[in-house]
Amino acid sequence: MDLKPKQIKLAELMVLEPDLTNEQYAEKINVNPSTIYAWKKNKDFQDYLHECCKEEFKSFEKVAIRKLKENCMKGNQKAIEYLLNYIGYQGVQKVEADLNASIEIDYGE
Repeated sequence: MDLKPKQIKLAELMVLEPDLTNEQYAEKINVNPSTIYAWKKNKDFQDYLHECCKEEFKSFEKVAIRKLKENCMKGNQKAIEYLLNYIGYQGVQKVEADLNASIEIDYGE
């Protein structure tokens, strides 16, 4: 991958400030907006941007896992299905959980 320093800066800026327009990006890194359009079409730039996004998303991994666990414990159907499918239970169509159910045990006394 042979990117220019401003291309690298643009990719990193796009991850940190994803809501900016091409014109705003161009102003921030001091290039013509048409340059931004051209760079976005470049395969090496796209690959680097994708890697930057993956790195940024890794920082949310622990939060996502914690939230998934919380939602499963609350009986959230979609969270339970996702988790079961993720760990290999591919045939799961529907799982119902009532975490507020009481359990009665008869000891035969």
